[in-house]
Amino acid sequence: MVAIMETALDTLAYTHRLKDAGVAEAHAEAHTDALGAAFHDGVATGADLAHLEARFAALESGFTRHGALWPLTPEFGA
Repeated sequence: MVAIMETALDTLAYTHRLKDAGVAEAHAEAHTDALGAAFHDGVATGADLAHLEARFAALESGFTRHGALWPLTPEFGA
């Protein structure tokens, strides 16, 4: 199974559905692999977002410690 955002892709069922529709087994498996990779490799995880949030917080802290002209706030495009 491959997680797709909050939905899971049942790769075995997906492959069987393609084969039942007349797609050759090798093509069905290749399509399933490609679809799973596209969703898995192209989607930021919660951990990815948490890591970025921590890095932005550290940057903001550095700006305010070193006397930045303005804080990184929503009204300044943060």
